[in-house]
Amino acid sequence: MTEDTNNLEKGTAMLAVNPALLNSDLFRGLEEDALEAFMGIARLRTVAPLQQIVAEGDDARSMFCVIHGYVRLIKTDRAGHQADIYVCEPRDTFGEYLLSVGKTYAYCACATNHTAIAEFDFGSLAALLDRFPPVEKNITRAMARNFLAAVECIAADRLNTAVQRVANYLLDRGLHDTTSAVIRLPYPKQVLARKLGLAPGALSRAFASLSTFGIAVRGRYIHIADADLLRTAC
Repeated sequence: MTEDTNNLEKGTAMLAVNPALLNSDLFRGLEEDALEAFMGIARLRTVAPLQQIVAEGDDARSMFCVIHGYVRLIKTDRAGHQADIYVCEPRDTFGEYLLSVGKTYAYCACATNHTAIAEFDFGSLAALLDRFPPVEKNITRAMARNFLAAVECIAADRLNTAVQRVANYLLDRGLHDTTSAVIRLPYPKQVLARKLGLAPGALSRAFASLSTFGIAVRGRYIHIADADLLRTAC
């Protein structure tokens, strides 16, 4: 057995037991034969912090699913200014739209920390879709989910202030049935700022403003004294 074959088998075995991947839109509801075939073409990749996964304008060869860590999707204008358009979390996909449109990546993808991703080569995917139509349905579902996330992001940028974006984010972290809570941010605050479309300084000012609504920040821990009071900030 060659080293490459051994690494591929190890990677496939790791993917097969990974809940983030199995619970993603890509694999949900597949029959065992389709699941095994789909998993069999996945390539496990580990990415160092700040390492680029794909560059904007690169020829599109694969789509990806985040297993562990976070991936920034970054758009650059002609003047070289950059903006984060999304931060992918575990189970999120990117690049899947290229199965239907386009031949180059529309954004740069960069790891924020030590990250593991599953890569699916488009050539292998095309052969798989002919055999297992439900796989194509799942990829379409992931594409639709990402489209709706983009719509929500645009709406938040145009309708909500920085304070409202942060307040809504905190309320969405599981405060539906409780009046107070302590929330640990799943990533550093600079990543949260990118996810919410804010500069780090704007995020800090938003947290400061929310102190009058019962919010106290202790590192990555956010203390919420009264969810109803926080809702008045939205």
